[in-house]
Amino acid sequence: MGQSGVDVVLRGRAKTLFPFSIECKAQESWSVPSWIKQAKENEEVNTIWLLFCKRSRENPIVIMDANSFFEIIWSNR
Repeated sequence: MGQSGVDVVLRGRAKTLFPFSIECKAQESWSVPSWIKQAKENEEVNTIWLLFCKRSRENPIVIMDANSFFEIIWSNR
């Protein structure tokens, strides 16, 4: 926390298997547009930005670019 860049650092094989730049937010009050902006700004080369959001006593939500989502879905068929 407090560092610039992604919240989950992946290297080597992990980054190859899971090519995402991960931003995590655990807050009761959500500011999704600014979180998306931050995730895009921290997106690493050859990865897709991915945002995990969580409120207390609720399941986490994942937000990503729809074009990237459909590209992943269609490439796995």
